[in-house]
Amino acid sequence: MKHSWPLVLFASAVLLAAACSGGGDESGAAGESAALTVYAGRSESLIGPLLGRFTQKTGVPVNVRYGSTSELVATLLEEGEHTPADLFISQDAAALGALSKSGQLRGLAAATLDRVPSRFRSPGGDWVGLSGRARVVVYNTDNSSPEQLPQSLAEVVDPKFLGRWGLAPTNASFQAHMALVAALGGDQALDELLDGMVANEPKRYPKNTPIVAAVIAG
Repeated sequence: MKHSWPLVLFASAVLLAAACSGGGDESGAAGESAALTVYAGRSESLIGPLLGRFTQKTGVPVNVRYGSTSELVATLLEEGEHTPADLFISQDAAALGALSKSGQLRGLAAATLDRVPSRFRSPGGDWVGLSGRARVVVYNTDNSSPEQLPQSLAEVVDPKFLGRWGLAPTNASFQAHMALVAALGGDQALDELLDGMVANEPKRYPKNTPIVAAVIAG
């Protein structure tokens, strides 16, 4: 590990969420259909066992279409009211915003919404969070200490980190994080942050795991 500065995978806490489908209302989807149709933007290894337990408990079979969240959002928007999906499980809440604005999502029952704290669900009541994901800074502990790292997202634009950090700009998680910045601070805040990031010459990677590997390699 030769370099004195780490490459950084930087982010803050972000909620992952699931949405009610555009294909049927919450109360009738499982009870009136021979099977429940689920579009899942999370991997089968994570979601499959949960849906299997649902079938064991209720006797309702589940048909699942797996894919990337962005791919499934595009599919749902194209299918519109004719989608066969009863339930959509998304990797991030930002994707659900597009579906909510299009009117593709249907409201969840109050009993479902009340089980989730208000900050982890849609203001319109059409999706709730299922799990959370932490965004972390990855750094080489042989060469740097926590005190030397950026203490907030805004600090990655500090010139002292010029060329000494990395990110995965095409990764869905990064894009969802930037959508959160825009939602909280407005488009101008997002533009300023992105301009500062570009000016600070980050090393770019296709996804997060190569960043971790680069940190380990030094």
